[in-house]
Amino acid sequence: MVAVSLWHPGQAGQAYSALPQEEDERKVGTATKNALISRQADIPASRRSIDEVIKKAQELEKAATLPTSGILGSAERNLSTFFGTEQGIRYKELSKDLANAQIANITASGGSLATDAGKALVRMANGDETYPPAVLIEIARRTQADMLGLDAKATAVKKFSDKFGDQNINAFNQMWAANADPKIFQLKNIFDDPNMSPEEKAKARDKLIGKDEKLIKIFNEKWNNIKKLEQTGTL
Repeated sequence: MVAVSLWHPGQAGQAYSALPQEEDERKVGTATKNALISRQADIPASRRSIDEVIKKAQELEKAATLPTSGILGSAERNLSTFFGTEQGIRYKELSKDLANAQIANITASGGSLATDAGKALVRMANGDETYPPAVLIEIARRTQADMLGLDAKATAVKKFSDKFGDQNINAFNQMWAANADPKIFQLKNIFDDPNMSPEEKAKARDKLIGKDEKLIKIFNEKWNNIKKLEQTGTL
């Protein structure tokens, strides 16, 4: 376990005042915890929204008369969006829903929208950019995986805080960061998907992490650590 420096309880009958640094760490820790727990409450609705994005994107892919990717696909999306067709409107809605979910995940994680990727998400959320269905589906599945990670992290940080206090949440963040490989949650999202066959899941797993036994062992160890953090708040 990562060492934590707990506040001194003080002498019996004497009030204890936290040092300025401890108070600053508590405020940061509380803000981190509250952002995660707040996002956790919205995740069920967000997951339903992303499920709908995947479903509609698959429908658009099947119904397209022209390629939905590449130069022709881009032209089709831009023209249909420009003329306000039903398909163009759906492209915008899908991109907006997906971007808003990603923005919520980034905000809850303490990330920034000032990066190029963040700015692109803002453009998507405003309906200024669209992506082909296949790309939307890929992004949507990664977004679902991010939600799994945030959900587990929110549960874990609450349990850690109850034991060690908000002023020590930086120690929790170190433990979490050492184990929370995004591929772990992507893999769990794959195996939780009721719409994928066992063969499709196995193929997706091999594409994601390969078949290297050493690497698979590392992923298993990290996953077990994540589960322990979620169950107890610490390692």
